[in-house]
Amino acid sequence: MTPEDAFCFAMTKVKDLETDGIDITIIPSKSKDDQELINKFCTSDKIPPELWHNICFKFTDKAQINKIRKLANYLAMCGISFDIGGTTGLRDWEFDWLFSYIEGENKREWNKAGKRVEDMINKLSRRKNK
Repeated sequence: MTPEDAFCFAMTKVKDLETDGIDITIIPSKSKDDQELINKFCTSDKIPPELWHNICFKFTDKAQINKIRKLANYLAMCGISFDIGGTTGLRDWEFDWLFSYIEGENKREWNKAGKRVEDMINKLSRRKNK
C-alpha cells in the first residue's frame, strides 16, 4: 500500500463513522498551499499536499467518542499515523504532512500516546464543566 492508498483507506473508514451518527466535517487543509511546508515535507513517503485535510468529529456521547478512538487505534495498528487534537465534544484529525504509512508497523507507542492525549482532553473538559 502506498501513502495515497493508506489515505484513501483512512478516509473511507472516517466516512463510515457518519453512519453511526457522528457529525463529521472534512475540509482541505489551509496548509496545502504553503510552499515552505510543501518544500520541507513533500517526500515519496508522504501524501501530496492536494490530499491534506482537516477532519473534525463532533460527538454527543461516550459511545461516539469510543468509536472515534477505536478507529484511531485501528488505523495505527494498520501502520497509519497522523496528528490528533480536540476539546470538549470535538476531535480533530489532521491528514497532512504528518500523515504517514509504514507497512506492517504495530504502533503500540502511538496508541499509548493517543490514549494519553484523550485522557488529557477529557480531564480538561471535566475541569471546564465544573
